[in-house]
Amino acid sequence: MRFKVPTTVCSTYKVVGLKFAGDPNATTTDIVIGLYNWNSGSNSTALQTTTFSSYATADTTQTAIMEYYFDDPPTLTAGSDYIASIATSDATSAASPISVRLFQDVPDATKPALFDQTANYTWDRVSRTSLTGSWTTTTNQTLEMKLICEIVSLPSGGSTAANPLGGFVG
Repeated sequence: MRFKVPTTVCSTYKVVGLKFAGDPNATTTDIVIGLYNWNSGSNSTALQTTTFSSYATADTTQTAIMEYYFDDPPTLTAGSDYIASIATSDATSAASPISVRLFQDVPDATKPALFDQTANYTWDRVSRTSLTGSWTTTTNQTLEMKLICEIVSLPSGGSTAANPLGGFVG
């Protein structure tokens, strides 16, 4: 997924992991999660990849909610486009350890409604068939994926969030 966190949320942040829905498959290839610069869709070097054994997904009869975490998540800049990816460690294999759930009828024009009703977020399905090469954007689709984030620095001027303890006496 190509994503962008707006500058009204924070200045810098880390994507520490990915949470997604998928169907585990019994294969021997490993699962690789990655973070990339968008780089206008052109080939880019991964900012971070972490590999997991597919043995963690041995139950082929159920859809599962999976969480995978990066070993060393990089600090990302709000307002910039990035890619969060789920792949297999064997680029030549036709088998995948996970079939990720896909929403196929999500109009691009209504995707902002999934977030904060603005167009400040980017959340587009992108793909490629190898570990290198350009990314292709698929319109009107999105994955059932969530970013697990850690805010590193607030937006300039302070936080836009309300004080959760406002009105309480401790």
